[in-house]
Amino acid sequence: MAYREMEDVLGTDERDEAATRALGRWRDRTRTAILAAFAIAGLVPGALGYWFVQDLQFRYNHGVALLMINLAGALVPWLVLVFAGRTVARRFVARRLDAKVAELAAAYEIPVARLAATANLVRGL
Repeated sequence: MAYREMEDVLGTDERDEAATRALGRWRDRTRTAILAAFAIAGLVPGALGYWFVQDLQFRYNHGVALLMINLAGALVPWLVLVFAGRTVARRFVARRLDAKVAELAAAYEIPVARLAATANLVRGL
């Protein structure tokens, strides 16, 4: 045995659990990053929606604007982008899942089929 080389201290079940946790962390981190990018990008259309709705209210309500209607004008475009981000994140993870499963299976030295079975359970979530 070479210097500092250890024998396998993790069994197959432990490596499988560690790979499953790593896959879950990657999935959550990827989806969160994409969703956050869309939510941040949605701030600009939200601000424009707020301004546009407020301007319409001032113009057609004799200089009076209701804050709740302004906020609805901001919230609608922001929510559209958030839901679009959720859809994009799900599709991105679904497309990259097989490659990530193969990568993690090689890194943790477990059969691809074993990790793929777990990945298929969460594919649509």
